[in-house]
Amino acid sequence: MDVMDPKREKSKWTILEYIAIIFFVMFIIFFLVLFYVEKNVREVKFQELIKNEQRVIALENSILDQEYRMVLEDLKFLQHTFNNAETGAHKVDDVASVWREFSTHRNIYDQIRFIDLEGDERIRINYEDGKGKIVPVDQLQNKVERYYFTNTIHLPEESIYISQLDLNMENDSIEEPYKPVIRIGTPLYDLDKQLKGIVVLNYLADHMLDNFRSMATNGVGEIVLLNSEGYWLSSENPDLEYSFMFEDAQEQSFGNFYPKEWGDILDGKTEILTYNGLFVATKVNLTSRVTQDIGYPDKSQLEMDLGDWYMVSTVLRDSEHQLYFSDDDQAILWFVLRENSIFCLLILIISALISYLIWVNRKAYLSIKFYSEYDAATKTYNRRAGLKRLKELMSQVGRLNFKMSLCFIDVNGLKMVNDNLGHKYGDELILSAVQGIKDQIRKKDFIVRFGGDEFLVVFHNSNLEDAEKIWQRIAMGYENINQSENRSYNLSVSHGIVEVTVDSEEDLENLIKLADEKMYEEKRVIKQSVQILK
Repeated sequence: MDVMDPKREKSKWTILEYIAIIFFVMFIIFFLVLFYVEKNVREVKFQELIKNEQRVIALENSILDQEYRMVLEDLKFLQHTFNNAETGAHKVDDVASVWREFSTHRNIYDQIRFIDLEGDERIRINYEDGKGKIVPVDQLQNKVERYYFTNTIHLPEESIYISQLDLNMENDSIEEPYKPVIRIGTPLYDLDKQLKGIVVLNYLADHMLDNFRSMATNGVGEIVLLNSEGYWLSSENPDLEYSFMFEDAQEQSFGNFYPKEWGDILDGKTEILTYNGLFVATKVNLTSRVTQDIGYPDKSQLEMDLGDWYMVSTVLRDSEHQLYFSDDDQAILWFVLRENSIFCLLILIISALISYLIWVNRKAYLSIKFYSEYDAATKTYNRRAGLKRLKELMSQVGRLNFKMSLCFIDVNGLKMVNDNLGHKYGDELILSAVQGIKDQIRKKDFIVRFGGDEFLVVFHNSNLEDAEKIWQRIAMGYENINQSENRSYNLSVSHGIVEVTVDSEEDLENLIKLADEKMYEEKRVIKQSVQILK
């Protein structure tokens, strides 16, 4: 039956459903705005992060420049003090005294040595307890087989040898506590261009590395120093440093930890973003520093085991640094949800208030709409709304070529029931008659209360025969009530049906009149044969 039940219509949208829909809409809008803002904020932070790490690495480079300039200038000074010393038996003692004072003043050289052509130490200054100390002659050693001697002794004048940065060894064992050193040597020639030996500095790299680590604290990520093979020379984790010197730790390298990133660094990339995080890297070309910054004329005068170093800022994707990454939408999504849970609660409260207002307003609207279109007692269309609906269907009969039937009915004996039994029973009679129709008609059929006890039943897409079959079921329903219920009256309804087709020439008013006439014909017959009151 195509008739609105106002109670059912109101329950289609409960207040909880309104809350759910409004909350969902507001949440999506709110979330998308926050997601967009968070993503853009992170992008700005990410670009600032890159600039900051580049700035810190540039400062770290400057520190290395200063250290190398200082060390190589010190080497030249020691070389010149030896060459300028007066010849004679006391020459070595004079040089040793100068070098001792120099060692005490500089406090960054573990050893300063002069080694002759046979590899014998002629002067050795050890830095101990904050002072330079001259090692007695009987404690001097032969270094002819040490790599720094063999790599320096063959060099031409004004050339230098720079070793790799590693841990100092004594008696073929790593000295403890660890001493990171770089050995820097240069050959000594006299005025006649005759080779006399070499000068070797054992530079205590902790001085440089401490400065490096201090500056690295200005970075957001961990800024590490790697040698040419990707081993850590400086790291926040001391256990990772100098692993190349220990047989059981040589797999412990940056390249093994981050193979893709290390490959990109070797390929010259300076900004690398992967699933591990952000890596900002720069290559420290030590050869160029020596030849350009320090003033040695060309690379042929260098013998370098040091290789190139790499400074890398590593900003991992962890809880500490997650706010810098804007390329992981899922991570941003969960962050926005987690950080704005209180706003979700606020949205829920606002949604509940809005939903309540909408729900109350809709209840009022449906109530007004119902009473403007429906008969309050029978829940059927009132005359005005029913005729409007019927006219709309009449226009479709012509356009869509379908049939429709109108049934005009009248409840028999209403006045008699009212007069003898009271209006309560009269109302019951009308409602029973209407309910009997509702029980049998189809969903698209509908009822119109035409007058007090007169109704129109509209059979949608039904010819006269179909409509009469439906009416017979309605009549049987009335008969069942009369037989099974102990009422003080018999339920009786007169009807008249007319068919509306595309060929119908009558207008709506005439069709209703024809149905009314058929109904009265049946009513005259029923009055003679049906007893209303029992």
